[in-house]
Amino acid sequence: GLLLRSDIHALFDDGLLWIEPDSLTVSITLKLRSTTYAGLEGRALRPRVDGSVPNRQLLRDHMRNAWTNA
Repeated sequence: GLLLRSDIHALFDDGLLWIEPDSLTVSITLKLRSTTYAGLEGRALRPRVDGSVPNRQLLRDHMRNAWTNA
């Protein structure tokens, strides 16, 4: 799972924001580029204390769904 702030989690759930599975960086839709969320674009996830990473296949599936619904 990912621990996200509630507003960012809502954007993630709505497919407006996703995590690039290979680089673990944030990407946003064009709709968000002129909003306060624009600064999230390209930001890397913080490393987990235990060194684990999110499931890349689940991130890839989420990214594809976001692109399909954009």
